[in-house]
Amino acid sequence: MTVKNASVLDCDFDIKLTCDQPGIEAAVHVDVKVVPNLPYIVAAPASLAKTMLRGQQTLVEFQVRNDGAAPATGVEVVLPSVGWMTLSSPAGLGDMPPGEAKAVVLSLMPAPDQTLGDYSGGILIRGTNATLTVPYTFRAIAEAKDAWKSRPRTSSPTSRTAIRLSPEPTSLFSGRPTVQLPQ
Repeated sequence: MTVKNASVLDCDFDIKLTCDQPGIEAAVHVDVKVVPNLPYIVAAPASLAKTMLRGQQTLVEFQVRNDGAAPATGVEVVLPSVGWMTLSSPAGLGDMPPGEAKAVVLSLMPAPDQTLGDYSGGILIRGTNATLTVPYTFRAIAEAKDAWKSRPRTSSPTSRTAIRLSPEPTSLFSGRPTVQLPQ
């Protein structure tokens, strides 16, 4: 269906159907919603969540797709200003006709001494006629061996810790053994 006046986004009308046989007819009411021909940029997945090991590279891939009815033009990826995130794919995605998808690959490289925890923000996908922010949460983690190295030692040759395992369950961990420390 072609719309002659682009300012009209809703209309309705009735269609009456008749037949050469007398008394046979039907009426149908039609509601029309006009969807303008615009690009609509989406990401798959819609948000990003991943762990990143300190001192090692982690790759994260997602798709950018134009689900609209018109081409998205001049599409590019803009990263936040953080030193541990770079693009492994081109920043410029170019023009994207309806239905086209392109892969975006991020390289996460937290420093060996990066503060552990969650890093949240947004990756901007922008074109001359469409924009999207892809939210992310990346968690910086450490290997267990690194975590032990960073803790000060508190034991001495004269101190002693005893751990006794008991098969009796507690209300918190029903059905599991407990760990009890001496008084």
